[in-house]
Amino acid sequence: MTCYVGLDVSMKETAICVVDETGDRIWDGKSRTDPDAIAAVLARRAAGAVRIGIETGPMTVWLWHALTERELPVVCLHARHAAAALKLQMNKTDRNDAFGLARLVRSGWYRPVAVRSMDTHRLRALLITRDQLVGMSTALINKIRGLAKTFGILVGPGKGGTFERQVRATLPDDPVVAALFESLLAMLSTLREQQLAIAKQLGRVARQSGACRLMMTMPGVGPLTAVSFMTTIEDPHRFRRSQDVGAYLGLTPRRYQSGEVDISFVDLTLIPSSVIERIEVLADGASAIYGSDAVAGVVNVRLRRDLDGAETRLRYGFADGLDEVQASQLAGFHWTGGRLIAAYEYYRRGRLGSADRAYATEDLRAFGGPDYRQDYANPATLIAANGQVFGVPHGQNGTGLTAGDLIPGVANLSDGRHDTDLLPALKRHSAYAALEQDLGSTFKFRAQGFFADRRSSARYFPSNYGGVVVTSTNPFYVDPLGTGEPVTVHYDFRPDLGPPTLDAHVTNWAGAASLNATFGLSTAEQNQASGAE
Repeated sequence: MTCYVGLDVSMKETAICVVDETGDRIWDGKSRTDPDAIAAVLARRAAGAVRIGIETGPMTVWLWHALTERELPVVCLHARHAAAALKLQMNKTDRNDAFGLARLVRSGWYRPVAVRSMDTHRLRALLITRDQLVGMSTALINKIRGLAKTFGILVGPGKGGTFERQVRATLPDDPVVAALFESLLAMLSTLREQQLAIAKQLGRVARQSGACRLMMTMPGVGPLTAVSFMTTIEDPHRFRRSQDVGAYLGLTPRRYQSGEVDISFVDLTLIPSSVIERIEVLADGASAIYGSDAVAGVVNVRLRRDLDGAETRLRYGFADGLDEVQASQLAGFHWTGGRLIAAYEYYRRGRLGSADRAYATEDLRAFGGPDYRQDYANPATLIAANGQVFGVPHGQNGTGLTAGDLIPGVANLSDGRHDTDLLPALKRHSAYAALEQDLGSTFKFRAQGFFADRRSSARYFPSNYGGVVVTSTNPFYVDPLGTGEPVTVHYDFRPDLGPPTLDAHVTNWAGAASLNATFGLSTAEQNQASGAE
């Protein structure tokens, strides 16, 4: 028999309600909050269940995956959306909530919530734990600074090892106070060790993910940010358009609106800078365009519309490791009842490599930070069958290598940011034109358009790391233990194959036109806009 089920989950017991096609209650009861127990009840009472509804909550992920593995048609409902329907009931009880959920999934008036995979939740747990450890470390540092002031000790600016050395250097001779601060510093050191361990684990995940490596080609995006974004999105096919991701993350859509023309843009950097008149920053959603949706405020870009003459701009800039050139031409013309303005801009910037900035490294010990380097190196690091680590000596190319040449207990480390770019090499051509023309005393025609062509090239985090398993049949096999079992070789192929590069080419255009008619005190307007990237 066709039926629908609602589950109201609590820590110990789960209320279960089964309704038929008309929404009438067939059976209700309770079960232990355990997938096997719930599945057994559903097998007896709701064998023909079409949908089984469960609200979002602390135990939802576990139950959803466990019941789905048992091939039960479970759908997850957002607790806030479900609450809007459940509050219509007279009494708030677990039994009534389960009944309401069953009727809700029967009606189809809901939007299912995507449940992330358990692998994604494991990574999210690592991110959350690291964030908690960072917060605890910051609170402990502030506590140490506050307590030090009580005893007349002023700790200077710094963090990491620098902070600990400053505290120890300024401790008084009082043994009680010294012991107190040593205890706090030991706690701080433990927190940082755990932060580093989690960060290294997330760094390994990022290097093994193509999506994360691609994200890390963007300036300022490292392994933690990449993994965080990847686990937030998880399945990009959930989004019909890439622009929907911004709304999913709580951002307002990007949009250009000036006077009677309204165009949506993908990238404002593609507009010639010479045509920008001013930029208005409206905080706290103070925008008539977005209304209450602009929760984070908006940025309005106002373009120049009135120029009779020409302007030429040339700019050259340089810094250690890169230079940039910008050239633009702007021209405008007036005539009776109309005006035209047009602009073209060329921009070129060289690449800024990590080798040009001392801080662009995974080994941050010189700055009081941790060492994030991995053992995927050149020369390689060997992992024996029992997990023991052996380093290949420097100057060895892998031929003629014997077990006696290996260095036990030594892991060769490699900097993943070596031969990567902080800023990609970039070339851009962009153009803009706007036209206004009066058509008699009643009509006015306006049109504007944009075109841009951008090419970039960036060296990014290595995708050619290798955790290669080598068996005894390989002619280059070296057995450090004499067991004949396979060994794993952690190797960095960049010195052999070169750093991977991401070459991008983006062409963007947009256009809009409007016709305005004025009849006394009344006006009418027709707009049309189009664009592509």
